[in-house]
This record gives sequence, C-alpha cells and structure tokens, in this order.
Amino acid sequence: MTTELTNLPCGTVQLKVCVNHLCELGWVTSHHLVPTKEAQLKQALRHHKTNELFPTGS
Repeated sequence: MTTELTNLPCGTVQLKVCVNHLCELGWVTSHHLVPTKEAQLKQALRHHKTNELFPTGS
C-alpha cells in the first residue's frame, strides 16, 4: 500500500492511496485532515476488493 500527498496551488492537499495497482483519490483542505481521509480511502479500497470477490446480483 502506498499513499502519495500532493500540495496543490490552491492550498488543497490531494491524497492518492494505492493497493495492488488499484487507487483511490481524495482531497482535504488541511494536513491535519490527512489521516482521516487516508483511512476513508483505504476503507473504500477494501470495500471494492470485497465486491470483486463476492459480487452481488445474478
């Protein structure tokens, strides 16, 4: 798992969290919000992986 932070010209911080070549992007207005957003993005990736393993429907 990797997390990349990019400080944008407008002052926003962009986060990119990747696991096994699957990535999620998020943005926060301050560095103190990074850990919370990073946790949300990791959860989204886990949810995506679970849906691949156990698809709904059919």
